Amino acid sequence: MDNSNTSPTPPEPPPPPRRRLRPLALVGLAALLLAAGAPVWLATTESGFRAFCTLASAVSGGRLRLVPAGGVLAGPFELEEAVWHQPGMTVRIKDANVDWSPAALRHRRLDIARLAAANLRIETAPASEPLALPASLRLPLAARIGEFRIGRLERGGTLLAEDVAGGFTSDGVRHRLTGLRARAGPVGLAVDAELEGDAPFPLSATGSAAGQLEGHPFSLTLEAGGRLAAIDIAGQAGGALQGRLAALATPFEPQPFQRLQVHLRGFDPATWLPGAPGATLDLDADLLPRRAAEWTVSGPFSVINRAPGPIDARRLPVERLSGRADWRGEVITFSGLSAALAGGGSLAGQGRLAGRQLDLELTASRLDAATLHPRLRPTRLAGPINLRIGPAEQSLAADLTDPQFRLAARLTRRGERVDIASLQLGAGPARLQARGHLDLDAAYRFEADGELARFDPSRFAQVPAASLNATFTAAGTLQPRPALALRFVLGDSRFKGQPLGGRGEVDIAWPTVRRAEVRLVAGPNRLEAHGAFGRPGDSLAILIDAPTLGPYGIAGGLRGQLRLAGTPAAPAFGGRLQAERLGLPGGGLIRGLEAEGESGARAGDPLRLDLRIAAVDLAERPDAAQEVSVHAEGSRARHTLRAAAALAGQRRLTLAAAGGLAERGGVTFWSGQLEQGTLTAADPSQNLRLLQPAPLRLGSGEWALGPAELAGAEWRSRLLASAARGRLQAEASGAGERLGKIDARLEARLQGAWRLAQEAPWQGRLDLAAADVAWLGPLLGEDWRTAGRLQGNLLLAGTPARPLLSGQMQGTGLGLRIPSRALQLENGKLQADLAGDRLRVATLAFDSRLRPLPPALQRSPNTPAALTATPGRLEIKGEIGLGGPGRAASPERGFLDLRLDRVGILQQPDEWVAVSGGGRLHWQGAVLAAEGKLQVDAGYWELASLGMPRLSDDVVIRTAGRPPATRPKLDLDVEIDAGPDFHFSGAGLESRLAGSVHVKASGRDLPRATGTIRTVGGKFDAYGQTLAVTRGIVNFQGFVDNPGLNVRAVRRGLPVEPGVEVTGTVKKPVVRLVSDPELPEAEKLSWLVLGHGSEQIGGGDASTLVAAASSILGRNSSGGVVQQLERRFGVEEFGVRQGSISDTGTLQATSRVAGGSAYSTAPGITPGTTGDQIVTVSKRLAANVLLSYEQALGRTENIVKLTVNLSRRLSVVGRAGSDNAIDLFYTLRFGK
Repeated sequence: MDNSNTSPTPPEPPPPPRRRLRPLALVGLAALLLAAGAPVWLATTESGFRAFCTLASAVSGGRLRLVPAGGVLAGPFELEEAVWHQPGMTVRIKDANVDWSPAALRHRRLDIARLAAANLRIETAPASEPLALPASLRLPLAARIGEFRIGRLERGGTLLAEDVAGGFTSDGVRHRLTGLRARAGPVGLAVDAELEGDAPFPLSATGSAAGQLEGHPFSLTLEAGGRLAAIDIAGQAGGALQGRLAALATPFEPQPFQRLQVHLRGFDPATWLPGAPGATLDLDADLLPRRAAEWTVSGPFSVINRAPGPIDARRLPVERLSGRADWRGEVITFSGLSAALAGGGSLAGQGRLAGRQLDLELTASRLDAATLHPRLRPTRLAGPINLRIGPAEQSLAADLTDPQFRLAARLTRRGERVDIASLQLGAGPARLQARGHLDLDAAYRFEADGELARFDPSRFAQVPAASLNATFTAAGTLQPRPALALRFVLGDSRFKGQPLGGRGEVDIAWPTVRRAEVRLVAGPNRLEAHGAFGRPGDSLAILIDAPTLGPYGIAGGLRGQLRLAGTPAAPAFGGRLQAERLGLPGGGLIRGLEAEGESGARAGDPLRLDLRIAAVDLAERPDAAQEVSVHAEGSRARHTLRAAAALAGQRRLTLAAAGGLAERGGVTFWSGQLEQGTLTAADPSQNLRLLQPAPLRLGSGEWALGPAELAGAEWRSRLLASAARGRLQAEASGAGERLGKIDARLEARLQGAWRLAQEAPWQGRLDLAAADVAWLGPLLGEDWRTAGRLQGNLLLAGTPARPLLSGQMQGTGLGLRIPSRALQLENGKLQADLAGDRLRVATLAFDSRLRPLPPALQRSPNTPAALTATPGRLEIKGEIGLGGPGRAASPERGFLDLRLDRVGILQQPDEWVAVSGGGRLHWQGAVLAAEGKLQVDAGYWELASLGMPRLSDDVVIRTAGRPPATRPKLDLDVEIDAGPDFHFSGAGLESRLAGSVHVKASGRDLPRATGTIRTVGGKFDAYGQTLAVTRGIVNFQGFVDNPGLNVRAVRRGLPVEPGVEVTGTVKKPVVRLVSDPELPEAEKLSWLVLGHGSEQIGGGDASTLVAAASSILGRNSSGGVVQQLERRFGVEEFGVRQGSISDTGTLQATSRVAGGSAYSTAPGITPGTTGDQIVTVSKRLAANVLLSYEQALGRTENIVKLTVNLSRRLSVVGRAGSDNAIDLFYTLRFGK
């Protein structure tokens, strides 16, 4: 078949156009859907949020890294970490939480409701160029952060603040930071600020800081204004650090400020630096920039010490320091330094502080050592002093001289080694030379040698005179156990006028004495030690023969022999000590000491100890203990011990223990139990006893007691305490029906076994819940009674040298009574808290129950009816500083504000006073100050009857005893108003008193008063007559106890108006008679006492008139009135006695002045009473014959008596009248 003519198949036709566009449409639709759905996916899904974080990191080129933790981008969302890094700075945020509103972006506003982060850390590299002022601080859109919180804000590795919170708003131009709060350690911060975003960027800000700095209250307020390139800053500090700050800050200039002024007041270094001396410093500095090209500021500064003092009082002996500081870069140069020292001395020179090294070149002038320490002798030293203080090296070189003294020293510290190249001290022929070194390593190794030639320490200090000639060498270590190799030769020397000499070689590696060969002789006293102790076969003998220790500051003497053998773990001892009198440190005294004992080194060796002391007198308690006895018997491993003593206050202590000495790990200790312990007192409520045996362990480095169960009259307690491995742990608890419940706990570091480590931390707690605080009354005062409920807690922190206390105390139903004054406060309430060293009394208030008014006040029209209708009120608020060892007192240690409303301070029938007013008590250092104003609401004061005779002012009684205590310092400024209703009754006077007195006192001066107290109406009863007080003024213009007097009292209703006028002062009154019309003195007295003139005087009136003249005017100050009466009536002797007409009067209380007149009384008799008083008027007829007339006052009895002295011992007395008798007396006299 032929296929040559077959036609080819035609190609397929192209698709229609619609079919060609379909794939493109599908791709476009997919792109549109992706573009529209991706943002929704990113914003509303967690996977989209994770993708966004990855995309953001990629877009930023790795500068931003976000690690999502959950949520969606539209919010809220969480970030585990966010990091932004750029050259020179890295910002790291941990655990962030963001709640925001993305929809606000459509209105060009960023709205974040809450932004929180657990940690924000900023790390920056040192800038090579200064900051540049930005051209604009506008934001691209408005912003609001309703609340932001940052747990920790750090810069580098330094914590800047915690708990940062606040808010932020901005319209894009004006930015506001509101309510920023933060905490930096114990200090709280608060800031509000506003900043414009356009140049020159005006700003304003306020800030404050308050809290505790180094355990002391502190506050600071700041205000800032101006513009960003030049910010005016003003600050005010309060609390323990007070002062002002003013500065012009220039953060974008080479110098950070254009002006800096600092004014501090009352700065105390001891408050902020442990161990620093106390002072009250006022610091003023005014620094200004000097060069614009580089940071250089300079200006004067001055420091004034308002409380200088000697070093022994832990004070700073510098009065004033001034100079000029030039601060350039990291170097501060001091020029024109001038320091004024106490006593007129001064230091002048220059210095340089570069980095951490301070160099000072000073010249001393007129340096007085006595102002540095009161026991040093006055000097006028002058010379150079060079100091270098740096982290690697410190050195001192000084060469000070005056015409009598020389002090030269060169010492250097490099690292842990202190080298004393030379130390020279001289005064005339006296000389001391020494040198050595000390290594401040763990062992504290040291070496020293020196020489003393005719050295008299009294030339340099107020110590006993001596003349010492000696050489010495010493070497050893101080830690962990002391070791000392000492050799000395004490040549021809004297001390306190007695010969002194000896030599010795001592080699000690504690507790072993490797060698001891010592012989010392001091006057009649001798001390010898020979041998060794601490190794097997060693024996150390000590001989003490010191009968006279008085010249060396120890009362009495001591004799004895001691023998030590064995090892420290198993020592053997024996010996005997005796002392009739032996002084104790602090001024105490032991009398009648006898001690004898012995013990072997093995466990079964016998042990015996007998100690007897007749009496123990302490400086603060002369009769502290008597009949002290301690007796131990048994073996070394097991023995009993009994002790007893009679204590002061009629108390007796008895103890009994059983145990033995044991050895463990080379350490010897006593282990046993306290089997008996009782303390009995005259007051059964003070008795104490041990309920059951308590374990007891005693060692050289540790001890333990308890648990010990103790019981008192109405309480029981439990005590557990131990010291081991340098730590003290103690727990105590007590409970009782009135005591309530007390729990206490203490943990502290120790130095040794018995001494607290002063600079080591300690902690403790006290919880108190007392149902009745009646036990508190006797602690406050002998006559005080307390009641109420008290509960609280107390936390102890800090160190023993600087304790920090915190806690709170609440009291309800509190009461205070003082029966002797009838003061009764009740329904009391207390709210107090303790922080640092300040006790803040928020509330202490009492009701004052007022007793019924005395009759005089009930009759008074001035007494308001509502005075006693409701109780009075006493309210107290304030703060008290609790200074302690090592803590200097703040400028104001504390204050208490008092408000009184009808407080009955005295409520007895004869002493009734209610007062109102207010005032403040405050403590300034050691000075107690009181200021206020008080007014007596109502008062009645009745003087007790005079009676007991007193000695004349010219009689001085001298008794052995302690000198009177120094009067405390007191600043007093109190005004007292007698009020409208103060009544007085006493010494014959009844009147109402009015007026006011202003009392002031300063330091230890006696109080002085200004003001006037006057009588309003009133009467004066004397000699059966009633005198009207026409003028009664007591004027205070000086000491309180000696006011001026201006008193006039007259007898009215007579043709002649007689009276008495008293002027002068209380201590030296001037009394004179007055009358209207004016009459002679004798006539005035007759009208005053008898009511008629002298022409009508009878025989019975004469004695009364003479007695009145002597009593009212006195014999020597009467202006001759008494003598006129004696001459007129022929009276030679006048007397008053107490008794009856029928007795002889020779055995009764009487007062007679031969040849004159006197008026005195027996106890209980006052010039205004009669009773059994007998007035005697006598006329001597011959040398041995006396004629007397006796009249009973207030009765119709009288006698005439004739006395004839037959000899010095024998006399005859005849009486006629109301009693008739003849008596024969034989007199025996005793004494001088």
